[in-house]
Amino acid sequence: MDVNCMFLINMYDIIIGFLLSSVKYLFGVGYIMARIHNHFVAIAVSLAGSVSGVFFFTFLGRQTQLILKKKFSNKTRRFSKTNRLIIKLKKKGGIVAIAALTPILLSIPVGCVASVILFRSRSRTIKYMISSILLWTILFFGSKYLFSLNLKNII
Repeated sequence: MDVNCMFLINMYDIIIGFLLSSVKYLFGVGYIMARIHNHFVAIAVSLAGSVSGVFFFTFLGRQTQLILKKKFSNKTRRFSKTNRLIIKLKKKGGIVAIAALTPILLSIPVGCVASVILFRSRSRTIKYMISSILLWTILFFGSKYLFSLNLKNII
Protein backbone atom coordinates (compact mmCIF):
# COMPACT_ATOMS: atom_id res chain seq x y z
CA MET A 1 0.00 0.00 0.00
CA ASP A 2 1.12 3.55 -0.66
CA VAL A 3 2.48 5.52 2.32
CA ASN A 4 0.03 8.39 1.72
CA CYS A 5 -2.88 5.97 1.66
CA MET A 6 -1.78 4.44 4.99
CA PHE A 7 -1.49 7.92 6.48
CA LEU A 8 -5.04 8.78 5.37
CA ILE A 9 -6.41 5.54 6.79
CA ASN A 10 -4.72 6.22 10.11
CA MET A 11 -5.97 9.83 10.16
CA TYR A 12 -9.47 8.56 9.40
CA ASP A 13 -9.27 6.17 12.36
CA ILE A 14 -7.94 8.92 14.60
CA ILE A 15 -10.72 11.37 13.63
CA ILE A 16 -13.48 8.75 14.02
CA GLY A 17 -12.04 7.62 17.38
CA PHE A 18 -11.77 11.23 18.57
CA LEU A 19 -15.37 12.01 17.62
CA LEU A 20 -16.75 8.79 19.11
CA SER A 21 -14.85 9.38 22.35
CA SER A 22 -16.21 12.91 22.62
CA VAL A 23 -19.80 11.70 22.51
CA LYS A 24 -19.95 8.06 23.65
CA TYR A 25 -16.75 7.14 25.45
CA LEU A 26 -17.24 3.38 25.50
CA PHE A 27 -17.77 3.15 21.73
CA GLY A 28 -14.80 5.43 21.11
CA VAL A 29 -12.47 3.36 23.26
CA GLY A 30 -13.63 0.14 21.61
CA TYR A 31 -13.06 1.59 18.15
CA ILE A 32 -9.67 3.00 19.11
CA MET A 33 -8.50 -0.26 20.69
CA ALA A 34 -9.49 -2.19 17.59
CA ARG A 35 -8.13 0.20 14.96
CA ILE A 36 -5.16 2.15 16.37
CA HIS A 37 -2.16 0.00 17.20
CA ASN A 38 0.23 2.60 18.61
CA HIS A 39 -0.38 2.60 22.39
CA PHE A 40 0.52 6.24 22.96
CA VAL A 41 -1.62 7.48 20.05
CA ALA A 42 -4.57 5.33 21.13
CA ILE A 43 -4.54 6.68 24.68
CA ALA A 44 -3.95 10.26 23.50
CA VAL A 45 -6.82 10.15 20.99
CA SER A 46 -9.18 8.66 23.55
CA LEU A 47 -8.32 11.22 26.21
CA ALA A 48 -8.30 14.17 23.82
CA GLY A 49 -11.69 13.26 22.38
CA SER A 50 -13.40 12.65 25.69
CA VAL A 51 -11.91 15.69 27.43
CA SER A 52 -12.86 17.95 24.53
CA GLY A 53 -16.37 16.49 24.69
CA VAL A 54 -16.53 17.27 28.41
CA PHE A 55 -15.52 20.90 27.83
CA PHE A 56 -17.86 21.33 24.87
CA PHE A 57 -20.93 19.83 26.51
CA THR A 58 -20.29 21.41 29.91
CA PHE A 59 -20.29 24.88 28.44
CA LEU A 60 -23.19 23.97 26.18
CA GLY A 61 -25.14 22.67 29.18
CA ARG A 62 -26.16 26.07 30.51
CA GLN A 63 -27.43 27.13 27.08
CA THR A 64 -29.32 23.85 26.78
CA GLN A 65 -30.93 24.46 30.16
CA LEU A 66 -32.17 27.90 29.08
CA ILE A 67 -33.57 26.57 25.81
CA LEU A 68 -35.32 23.65 27.53
CA LYS A 69 -36.76 25.93 30.20
CA LYS A 70 -38.30 28.20 27.55
CA LYS A 71 -39.63 25.32 25.46
CA PHE A 72 -41.03 23.07 28.18
CA SER A 73 -41.88 25.48 31.02
CA ASN A 74 -45.67 25.01 30.84
CA LYS A 75 -45.77 21.31 29.92
CA THR A 76 -46.16 18.45 32.37
CA ARG A 77 -42.98 16.53 33.02
CA ARG A 78 -42.55 12.94 31.96
CA PHE A 79 -39.76 10.93 33.44
CA SER A 80 -37.87 8.56 31.21
CA LYS A 81 -35.58 5.78 32.40
CA THR A 82 -32.57 8.05 31.86
CA ASN A 83 -34.14 10.88 33.89
CA ARG A 84 -34.95 8.51 36.74
CA LEU A 85 -31.41 7.14 36.70
CA ILE A 86 -29.92 10.65 36.82
CA ILE A 87 -32.16 11.73 39.73
CA LYS A 88 -31.38 8.51 41.62
CA LEU A 89 -27.65 9.10 41.08
CA LYS A 90 -27.98 12.70 42.28
CA LYS A 91 -29.71 11.65 45.49
CA LYS A 92 -27.45 8.67 46.25
CA GLY A 93 -23.99 9.80 45.18
CA GLY A 94 -24.13 13.33 43.84
CA ILE A 95 -21.82 14.63 41.16
CA VAL A 96 -19.24 11.93 41.89
CA ALA A 97 -21.68 9.13 41.00
CA ILE A 98 -22.84 10.88 37.83
CA ALA A 99 -19.24 11.51 36.77
CA ALA A 100 -18.18 7.94 37.53
CA LEU A 101 -20.97 6.40 35.47
CA THR A 102 -21.03 8.92 32.63
CA PRO A 103 -18.36 7.31 30.42
CA ILE A 104 -19.84 3.81 30.57
CA LEU A 105 -23.60 4.10 31.25
CA LEU A 106 -24.57 7.60 30.26
CA SER A 107 -23.06 9.44 27.34
CA ILE A 108 -20.72 12.39 27.82
CA PRO A 109 -23.32 14.94 26.59
CA VAL A 110 -26.04 13.58 28.92
CA GLY A 111 -23.71 13.39 31.94
CA CYS A 112 -22.23 16.87 31.45
CA VAL A 113 -25.55 18.61 30.77
CA ALA A 114 -27.20 16.82 33.71
CA SER A 115 -24.32 17.75 36.04
CA VAL A 116 -24.38 21.39 35.02
CA ILE A 117 -28.16 21.59 35.40
CA LEU A 118 -28.32 19.71 38.73
CA PHE A 119 -25.20 21.06 40.44
CA ARG A 120 -24.60 24.39 38.64
CA SER A 121 -20.82 24.28 39.07
CA ARG A 122 -19.00 24.00 35.77
CA SER A 123 -15.58 23.76 37.38
CA ARG A 124 -16.64 20.85 39.61
CA THR A 125 -18.33 19.14 36.68
CA ILE A 126 -15.20 19.42 34.55
CA LYS A 127 -12.93 18.28 37.38
CA TYR A 128 -14.97 15.20 38.24
CA MET A 129 -15.71 14.24 34.62
CA ILE A 130 -12.05 14.43 33.60
CA SER A 131 -11.01 12.46 36.68
CA SER A 132 -13.56 9.79 35.84
CA ILE A 133 -12.40 9.63 32.22
CA LEU A 134 -8.78 9.29 33.33
CA LEU A 135 -9.66 6.42 35.65
CA TRP A 136 -11.71 4.60 33.02
CA THR A 137 -8.93 5.11 30.45
CA ILE A 138 -6.37 3.61 32.82
CA LEU A 139 -8.75 0.71 33.50
CA PHE A 140 -9.58 -0.04 29.85
CA PHE A 141 -6.18 0.51 28.25
CA GLY A 142 -4.31 -0.92 31.24
CA SER A 143 -6.29 -4.13 31.07
CA LYS A 144 -5.81 -4.32 27.30
CA TYR A 145 -2.04 -3.92 27.49
CA LEU A 146 -1.62 -5.88 30.72
CA PHE A 147 -3.46 -8.92 29.36
CA SER A 148 -2.34 -8.39 25.73
CA LEU A 149 -5.90 -8.36 24.43
CA ASN A 150 -6.36 -8.10 20.67
CA LEU A 151 -9.87 -6.88 19.94
CA LYS A 152 -9.68 -7.79 16.25
CA ASN A 153 -9.33 -11.46 17.19
CA ILE A 154 -12.04 -11.23 19.86
CA ILE A 155 -14.58 -9.56 17.55
